Amino acid sequence: MSIEQINPEREVKPDLSQRLNQFFTDPERFQFKKKLVFSAGTCPMRANNSEIPYLVESTDLDEGTLVDPGYAQAERLAWDLQAIEALTDEPISTSEKQVAPGEKLTVEFQYKSKPRKITFIAGDATEKENMPENFNVYFSGRRVVINDEDLQHTPTEKIANIIESLADGGYVIPDRDLADDSTFFSSEQLASLDLSEIEGIRPEPTTVEKVDQAKFDQLRNQAFEQAIQKGELAPKPLVQTLKFNNGEVIEMLLNRPELEDRISETDEQFQVIETNYKTIDEFFSAHPEFSKTDFKMTEIGLFHKTKDLHIPYEPFSEQEAKILEEIEQGCQTQATEKITQKGIGLYQKASSNK
Repeated sequence: MSIEQINPEREVKPDLSQRLNQFFTDPERFQFKKKLVFSAGTCPMRANNSEIPYLVESTDLDEGTLVDPGYAQAERLAWDLQAIEALTDEPISTSEKQVAPGEKLTVEFQYKSKPRKITFIAGDATEKENMPENFNVYFSGRRVVINDEDLQHTPTEKIANIIESLADGGYVIPDRDLADDSTFFSSEQLASLDLSEIEGIRPEPTTVEKVDQAKFDQLRNQAFEQAIQKGELAPKPLVQTLKFNNGEVIEMLLNRPELEDRISETDEQFQVIETNYKTIDEFFSAHPEFSKTDFKMTEIGLFHKTKDLHIPYEPFSEQEAKILEEIEQGCQTQATEKITQKGIGLYQKASSNK
C-alpha cells in the first residue's frame, strides 16, 4: 500500500536528492557542458555506507573525482566499487581494484544509458594536484584532509581553499549529514566566499526535539546534590587501596608517577582492596588534603576538577536507583527543547561574467 493510499490528501514532497537531480538535469538551470564533480572525504567507513548512489543520482555527474586517504585501504575502496556495480548492468571497466597512497584509479560505467567516469584518489583533497581541472560541482564530506589527526573535523580554511578552486559559476553541496548548513558557513573563511543559495532546492525545515546536554548535566548534578541534602541518596565513596604485607596501607588517590614511586620504595608484596566510606563527608574528614570544592559531584562518582582523579561509589540500593532514574527522566524533560533544523541547500559561486 502506498503513502497516497493511506492518506490521499498528503503531499509527498521531494527530498534533497530529488531536488538536486531536478536542478542538475535541467539544461536551462545547469548551463555547463558537463557535470564535473569533485568530492572530498566521502570514502565509506563501513559496508553499505557508500556515498556513490547519492552522489551519482543527485548530481547526474559525467565525471567525478573522489579524494580520500581511505581509498588506499582495499576493503573501503571495494565498498565504493560495489556501489558502482550495483548502479550498472554491465561490469565496471577497470583492470585494477586497488590504489596505492597518492595514486589514482579510474572507473568507467553506464548509468541511465549515459556513460560516466569516476576517478578515485587516495590522498589529500586540499592538494592542488588532487583537484581536477575546471570542476564545477563540489560535493563536500567531513573527512577532507589526510594530514590532520582529527579527520572528523576538517579545518574550514581547507574547505575554503577547495571552493576557491571551483569554477566560476560552479556549485557547492555542503556535507549532507549536517542538520543545518549555517554551521558549514559559520567560519570567517567560508562566510567571506561569494556564494549565493539557489532557490527551491532546500527541503522544508523540520522541527525536532533535542536535549541540551550542557543544561541536562547541570540540572542532573544539581538534583543529585539536593537529593543528598534531603537524605534521599547516600553515596558511599569507594577507594581502591594497596595493602602491603608489612601492614602499610596506601589509598590510590595519588597520580600514577607518585604511586609508582611509593611502591618502588618498598620490596613488600601488596594486594588491592577497597576502602568503603559511609558518606561523602566521612571521606573528606579522612582526607583533609582535599576539599569538597575541589571535586565535581556526579551520580557516578567524585571527579577532581584539576587532577586525573575519579572516586566511584558503592552500588546504590534499589530504592536509590529508582530515585536516580526519576532524576534522570525529569532533568531530560526539562533540558529538551524543540529546535528547527533548516537542513542544507545548494550554493553557487559568483561568476566573473556577472
